[in-house]
Amino acid sequence: MKNNLNIDFNIVGKKILIVEHNDRNYYLSERIFSHTGIKYFRVQRSLEALRMTLKAFDLVLMNLLSVDCFFVAQKIKILKPDLPVIVHSSEFPEEDKQKLIDVGCNGFLFDPLQKESTINEIKKCLTTKSRKPQYTEAYF
Repeated sequence: MKNNLNIDFNIVGKKILIVEHNDRNYYLSERIFSHTGIKYFRVQRSLEALRMTLKAFDLVLMNLLSVDCFFVAQKIKILKPDLPVIVHSSEFPEEDKQKLIDVGCNGFLFDPLQKESTINEIKKCLTTKSRKPQYTEAYF
């Protein structure tokens, strides 16, 4: 099956940790990543996400509602400051988006995830220097 997206070599083989509690959203992620060469692994809980972050992942894709997103994003950036974190949600109130920027999140996507915008955001985050957290103490 030929893929319509121009997936360059640097995305093939990349490992993405998907933090997702919703089965329907995860199924959509699976469809987006199939035939891209991206390897992905799903977790549903905060502790799992933090534990898995210590493994060799290239990027974290997290649903804003899956876990205590602000806390988990902050801890991920403390543990691995260079690991890109993309958060997705159906809406981003400005104060939530600013908190996520403050803890070092690198990208934002709106639900439902779309293949082209998701892949492009992943490429952008993997090729751009990762955002460092502005707050390393307990922010939330």
